[in-house]
Amino acid sequence: MARIALGLVAAALLALLVVGCGGGGGGGATTGAFQGYVYYSPATAGYDISGITPAPAGSTPVAGAVVAVPGVPGATITTTDTGFYQISDIPPGGQTLDVSVSGNVVLSAIVVSTAGMTTMGHGHWQGGG
Repeated sequence: MARIALGLVAAALLALLVVGCGGGGGGGATTGAFQGYVYYSPATAGYDISGITPAPAGSTPVAGAVVAVPGVPGATITTTDTGFYQISDIPPGGQTLDVSVSGNVVLSAIVVSTAGMTTMGHGHWQGGG
């Protein structure tokens, strides 16, 4: 009897997990998002994007940088004082992510968008500043 009850509890938990993850039918998310931080690194003489941490020691967050996904209408945002950006509703697949400072593209990277996920960007462009 205890085995049957334990089996029923395990089945119920598994059903909740599958439904909570978007499985089992029904419409899940069809787009993803990009987010991260833009900063300038004097040590490498370039601009960087990072999704994990804000500007590392010795680097400067780039406030007011324009981050855009050129192939997606409306997918443009200006970074905050900490260099943070987040762009939602990005179609799945490889997308170009451009970072512009003072009207000049200083970083361009291919970033993969996954439906229902937020992609943390990472890239480096040397020679800016």
